[in-house]
Amino acid sequence: ARRWPAAMGKKRPRSVTGPEIVSTYLCDAHFNGRLLPQSGSAASSGGAGHGPLRFDSAKEYFAYMQRIMLEEARAEVAEALTAAEKRRQPPRLLRLQQSQRPGGRRLASLEFCAEAAPASGGKDQLRPGAVFLLQPRVGGRYGSASCRGLLAVVDGRASTPKQPVFEVLSAALEACGAGEAPVWEARYLATVLVAQRCVDVCQRRPAVPGILPRLLGQRASTHIRFDSSDGEEEASPPAPAPAASAASAAS
Repeated sequence: ARRWPAAMGKKRPRSVTGPEIVSTYLCDAHFNGRLLPQSGSAASSGGAGHGPLRFDSAKEYFAYMQRIMLEEARAEVAEALTAAEKRRQPPRLLRLQQSQRPGGRRLASLEFCAEAAPASGGKDQLRPGAVFLLQPRVGGRYGSASCRGLLAVVDGRASTPKQPVFEVLSAALEACGAGEAPVWEARYLATVLVAQRCVDVCQRRPAVPGILPRLLGQRASTHIRFDSSDGEEEASPPAPAPAASAASAAS
């Protein structure tokens, strides 16, 4: 019998996408109380404006840019969360279809059936990358004592306008204690689609020969050229000084 190498039997590690990284970062920040708008954006708190002028490798450059995009997304959602608490916009009702908690992932999926949008608008808010605050509607009242809300991001890979799929933090869903609630309220906060795409690029680290060296802060190579005439002028002996007798005769 033919024996295959042991390496062929191992499974390759699952690649992590930009949307998954952004969703995990934001949901974890909300669950652990790190969505603080007073901390400001990355640019005002030592972010893009205080980065290194040069990077040793493309990996270092893309890792730095990923941190910047995650911090900017966090600051944007934090500001939107504060604004939503002040204006208390009418929620959108969602009816739960199923919930999934895949093993090996920190995110759980909640699939809903979207009911009519509120009169104030929100018809086009269930788009990929949209961030919502979800609350279970239990006992005919808004929210529940055990759940102050779940930060959720619309999963663009599986969502449709009528059946949106949200990604939430599994630990937050378990702590909420209402994962099987039939009806949920959804309040729109912001969109992080651009951040998802940028982080995905940082994960892929594309090689752009003409641009990447300049992004890393590398200077264009220069070549010093010596002209032959300059060498001849330097090699020629200095002019002889006038004789002393000639100088006395002239006087």
